Amino acid sequence: MMSTLKTLAALFVANVRTYAIDKKRLYVMSLAMCLQNTMFFVLWVIFFNHVGSIRGWDLVDVTRMFGMVASVCGLSLFFFDGLRTIPYKVSSGAIDFYITKPRHPLPAIMLSSSSPASLGDVFYAPTLYLLIQGVLGIPVFTFSMVPLFLLLTVLSTILFMSTMCLLFSLSFWLKGNPRFSGQLFEMLIIFSCNVLHGQPWGVKAVVFTLIPAGFISYLPIELLRHFDWVTFSEIVLATIFYAWLAIFIFNKGLRRYVRAKA
Repeated sequence: MMSTLKTLAALFVANVRTYAIDKKRLYVMSLAMCLQNTMFFVLWVIFFNHVGSIRGWDLVDVTRMFGMVASVCGLSLFFFDGLRTIPYKVSSGAIDFYITKPRHPLPAIMLSSSSPASLGDVFYAPTLYLLIQGVLGIPVFTFSMVPLFLLLTVLSTILFMSTMCLLFSLSFWLKGNPRFSGQLFEMLIIFSCNVLHGQPWGVKAVVFTLIPAGFISYLPIELLRHFDWVTFSEIVLATIFYAWLAIFIFNKGLRRYVRAKA
């Protein structure tokens, strides 16, 4: 167990050290991500300045949601961006390198790559909260909400990462074609950044089943507004289920790949 953790830690350190080679690129990409997030968030500010609220949700709730999604996406891509390389590893045969190792290939694949732009997402959330609450005086958080927010961020990150694994593992059946999985991944991010109130029932069905964005952002923010154990249990169970499903689909796809190579 300890040797496995040391190996994974070494992989992560190796990824981070690559940033030192071209720090300018790291800073530029992180800043570009922050600017992209800001442009998207400004649209929500304009929208809620006109409508006021949507079934109880106002700009404060969207600020919490947007910051949480930025943190979740940033943490997932900073630590586990290797999941997005599964289609390329399948199509190029590079996944054979991981199969020949004595350990399960998934952890090493997850940590095989890190996205430098994701640091912009990681630091965007606290910057946004400090700006909105500290400078503008809008009460986004109280101190009592912080522990729950951090716990929900951890659960949402696991769920987001699991969904990434699930979506990109579909490439085992798509001959390594990354386009379909990439489009589903973009839908996951888009749905996670949208308020579900007022959406048609078909969209709500999708974001709580096929693309579980509702468990990643909507329900956590609802918990911050009004905590109840039923909703919290739903988030925990969804996190466990999609983590299991991601591993199951990856293993099934990997066995299919190995049989095809034999």
